[in-house]
Amino acid sequence: MVSLTDFYATFREFTGEKQEENSGEDSFSFWKVLNGETDAPTRGSMVHHSSSRFYSLRSGNWKYIKGLGSGGFSHPTRLKPAENGPNGQLYNMTDDPLESQNLFFTHPEKVSKLSSLLQEIVEAGNSMEK
Repeated sequence: MVSLTDFYATFREFTGEKQEENSGEDSFSFWKVLNGETDAPTRGSMVHHSSSRFYSLRSGNWKYIKGLGSGGFSHPTRLKPAENGPNGQLYNMTDDPLESQNLFFTHPEKVSKLSSLLQEIVEAGNSMEK
């Protein structure tokens, strides 16, 4: 996984610049990947924040979304939870890259783990410890 924010750390490593304190905390260098070390992981997870203020977390094959709806430009942007329905979304991105089957109730342990990790990351203000 690579994000636009990762260009900061990548160019910083390329040029040999040191990271300033409180600067680019959520940026991870993918310089090794560009140099052919494709087995070197860039990051373990990635946080997304939509225009509708939804947070989501990609971790491995999984994507957890804290909320219902697209969270962005496609309709419906936001949905209210149905009675006894899920209040979030969980997808296996390998099996379902189009995010068509919400596995929120099928994998409650994964929802709990990713929800806790997302909360921890958001409260810390960065994407992961380096």
